[in-house]
Amino acid sequence: KRGLTMKHTKSQVLALKCIVAGAALSLSSAALAAPSLTTILAAGDFCPGTCQDLASSGLTGVSGGAVIDPATSTSGVAKRPGDDTGNGPDTISYNVTSLNNVPSGASNFITIDGLTGELDLYWGSIDSYNYIDFYLGGDVLTYSGTQARDDAGYGTSPNNFNVDQYFYFSGEFDKAVLRSTDPDLISGVAFEVARVPEPGTLALLGLGLAGLGAARRRMKA
Repeated sequence: KRGLTMKHTKSQVLALKCIVAGAALSLSSAALAAPSLTTILAAGDFCPGTCQDLASSGLTGVSGGAVIDPATSTSGVAKRPGDDTGNGPDTISYNVTSLNNVPSGASNFITIDGLTGELDLYWGSIDSYNYIDFYLGGDVLTYSGTQARDDAGYGTSPNNFNVDQYFYFSGEFDKAVLRSTDPDLISGVAFEVARVPEPGTLALLGLGLAGLGAARRRMKA
């Protein structure tokens, strides 16, 4: 367990807040349709250190999807997180899921079980048809690629997919499912994601919270 300590109660109705690059934002009320979960997001358009696939980074309970190692893969089917921001070499392995099953094994959604209310990831080439479902028991909150791009300050245009962003989610959830709904991709790849091992994540979050605090102090001055 990292960071916040939460009591998971299925009946809770939870508010959704964002911290994006040190600025406080609120997700739309549409994202809070019952059942709902609490999520805090911290983001930056970089990989803070070396990023790798979810399981190799130390996250347990990861299943589904396919893992790509750019050093050995010749498939050329996926843009590794960071390629759109010039930080691609910092990502040494990453997870992919796709309805077209390219590469082999990618047809299964990426599922992360056993979470305790926190998840951080480096999301590459964010598309409108990317989704993360956050579960608490049988309840679910869906966070879309369109929301992610908007929260990161890139707008909601469906063609604005050349976005790589590092996210930190926190709240009331015990499972996350990363999925895509587009079966017609020419490349066959729909969702690329990596993660930075500890302790980089907590350091990043600390910087985000420090930036938010400084912004609030300036507003009060």
